[in-house]
Amino acid sequence: LCGADACAEPRKGPALPQAAEEEAETAPLRALLSAAALAALPEAPCWRFRLAGDRVFPAGMEGSKKLQDFFVDRKVPREARERIPLLCAGSRVLWIPGLCVHRDFSAKAGQKAVQVLEFRRDMC
Repeated sequence: LCGADACAEPRKGPALPQAAEEEAETAPLRALLSAAALAALPEAPCWRFRLAGDRVFPAGMEGSKKLQDFFVDRKVPREARERIPLLCAGSRVLWIPGLCVHRDFSAKAGQKAVQVLEFRRDMC
């Protein structure tokens, strides 16, 4: 993955409220993705922050949702949204650590080729 040994400069913003900070510390930051789906990508996945118009296709959900609306529904504090890293390939958001995996890249039960991804806060 591009940027695997270096992270984008975190965006500065107000400190998270204590409850949100505690929740962020305990959120699962590991994902199982389909190795075949990742291998089929025309470009290597990269880390970035959100852009206007980003959409998510969460596993288990029909259709798509604007990333902004997804964050609101998940009660992500407004001041934290600009600092959440996204693993993307082109304009597709593949994984938001602790929140969702793109349905086309989520590992399925019984799948043999699985890529385990882990996001560690100490990377940045």
